[in-house]
Amino acid sequence: MELTSSVAIGISVLAVVLAYKLWKTINYFSDRNIPYVPGVWPFGSSIKAALLKRNFASEWDDIYHKLAPHKIGGFFLYGKPIVMVRDPEFIHRVYATDFSHFVDRGFTVDEKKDPLDGHLFFMSGEKWKYLRSKLSPIFTSGKLKWMFDQMKGSSDKFVNAFDRGISFGKDTCLKEDFARFTTDVISSCAFGIESNAMGDPDSKMREMGKKFFEPKASEILKFLARLACPAVLAVFKIKTASLELTNFFVDLVKQTMNHRINTGYVRKDFIQLLLQLKEKGHVEVDKVEQRNEDYVAETNGLVNGLSGSS
Repeated sequence: MELTSSVAIGISVLAVVLAYKLWKTINYFSDRNIPYVPGVWPFGSSIKAALLKRNFASEWDDIYHKLAPHKIGGFFLYGKPIVMVRDPEFIHRVYATDFSHFVDRGFTVDEKKDPLDGHLFFMSGEKWKYLRSKLSPIFTSGKLKWMFDQMKGSSDKFVNAFDRGISFGKDTCLKEDFARFTTDVISSCAFGIESNAMGDPDSKMREMGKKFFEPKASEILKFLARLACPAVLAVFKIKTASLELTNFFVDLVKQTMNHRINTGYVRKDFIQLLLQLKEKGHVEVDKVEQRNEDYVAETNGLVNGLSGSS
């Protein structure tokens, strides 16, 4: 009887604590007199995106307009209160004047366990700040012009393949054609390889790109869990990316970089820029915390490359 009472008391106390934390979260913005878009627990303010019925970018664009004309506002991402900055002057302060106070990304990352997570979107603290400052010079208009020949080569292949299809009166799926064209451009400019996705219906790069953007239900659940309760994934050491994807892209970048180093081959692409930075020591983040440099190259190449191949 005493044991039952103790369990009941324990459950009651836990329920009260959780209810209090939930109440504090729900009232986070109202307690601070900050305008916000209400949410529905546990989905937050982006219900359709949380249920994978709409992309987060479109949901957040709606939230941005709902918060007008306020300079800043809030919304909820699953169980977390998120601040959205709308004013250009405030944005400048975040990214320039007061940048040192805004280096955290809000994600729990273990690059050794899950190397594909070691990119700028997920990094936090000094690692993110340091790596961002070193990689920023890569993403300039001058560097895009530097890769123009690679883009033009992929564009010519796309036009030729399209012309052949028209001459033979073949039906075509524009969405798939443009996805394959984008895959070729990304493979050439970011990964330094020719994927031939336009000419090869069984292109391995296109297959991996589709798996990246069309994940299995289990992978989607793990990603949502990362947003909602990252501590759980950290405790149980759960990887969000599949082992197949991780191995493919890690091996691809390692092999490409090793080939360049061993042969001295030079090509105008993202990999070459990373190699230049690496050889000069500008991407050695072990000044902040000792880690494997190759993970930086692999994962940033993946994220910056795959962002357009959906």
